[in-house]
Amino acid sequence: RAQQKTLSGRWAAGAMSVQWSIGDWGEACGPKPGGGGAPAGTAKVKQTGGELTISGAGRSWSTTQCWEQFPGLVPRSHPGGTRGWKTTCRTAPGDPRQATVNTNTTASDDFIGLNETGQYQFVIKGQNCTACVRRTRRFKLIQRDGEAAAPVASAPAPKPPAPKPAPQPTETHARCTDLGPPAPPEAGL
Repeated sequence: RAQQKTLSGRWAAGAMSVQWSIGDWGEACGPKPGGGGAPAGTAKVKQTGGELTISGAGRSWSTTQCWEQFPGLVPRSHPGGTRGWKTTCRTAPGDPRQATVNTNTTASDDFIGLNETGQYQFVIKGQNCTACVRRTRRFKLIQRDGEAAAPVASAPAPKPPAPKPAPQPTETHARCTDLGPPAPPEAGL
């Protein structure tokens, strides 16, 4: 079996897409959740054993963690390997802010995908506060560690300008050169 290529290297990270779905959300719950994405940019991936650490384009995280950093949220399970990882994070059973987040990361030699779903539920002043979120992000390989950089395609040299054609006589020029003999002066002018 052929050895898989390392995922360590420079990667182009797409902007993280975040979609919130708000369930019950009373006034006592406070502001509705939103945001939580990250900008596009360049990321550095380091593969150590069967895990990845990705830094840049927002912040650093690892396949042993969830992207979400909700207070009290800790990893509870983590099956994974060299091309696929699933980390489930939960708040403690006695925490009044219940949250469960599943972070799935998959990879091929040239692409890494992050797909995270989260469910949040808590009660404030007798009002239920529930929300769900989905985060997705894609990474595309720029340069793998240990490999030469892909050659940058240079733009073709500009073509020299075409020679300007010799000026052609205009209608006015043609009439002026072929007027014939001068006309005799007319009387009364």
